[in-house]
Amino acid sequence: MLMAAAEFFCWATIGLALGFAGHWWKSNADPYPDILDKDNPALNIALTEYTVENHAIGNRYDEAGYWEYYSLKNLVYYLATGVGGTLLAVYATVEGHATARSAFCAVAGVVKFAPVFCP
Repeated sequence: MLMAAAEFFCWATIGLALGFAGHWWKSNADPYPDILDKDNPALNIALTEYTVENHAIGNRYDEAGYWEYYSLKNLVYYLATGVGGTLLAVYATVEGHATARSAFCAVAGVVKFAPVFCP
């Protein structure tokens, strides 16, 4: 039980790191704004990376139309998708879980980190 919890914690931590990196990338490295017209979401959905999901959730954008970095709602959105996507990819199938675990243990061995669930 402890080994399963430790493995889950490691995957969740990786998911959080990926979510934070995605949030940083979206807010700092996006060359084009997502909001072109604040009054017409259909135009934004058709022409930019603005999606129906962003409109439904109500993600925050700055006055120029770019992803707002200091919005807690935006950060939670990316952290949830990072953790959820990572855990879904790892635990969706038994073969995928075995492959992910062996790859994680191989990388952990290279950096001299030995989790309890690695042989």
